[in-house]
Amino acid sequence: AVLDTAVLRHDDVFGMTVLGSVAGEIRVPLLAVPVGAPMRIRIRARDVMIATEQPTGLSALNILPGTIVTMALGEGPAVEIG
Repeated sequence: AVLDTAVLRHDDVFGMTVLGSVAGEIRVPLLAVPVGAPMRIRIRARDVMIATEQPTGLSALNILPGTIVTMALGEGPAVEIG
């Protein structure tokens, strides 16, 4: 997925930049860009976990809501989700 975001703030203590998007806040490693700067980011499929409820006890920094619209069996154990 590709998301249009903007830099909301920098967290120098934890070395993170917080981006704002229509999906919510997204934390990324500290970026040397000004607050308010537009950013386009890509979220790779291998970096996504699907859950039926809010995950707890994980080290995931970014937990975003979503809706599964389609599902189709893929090759082997894979499922195509849209």
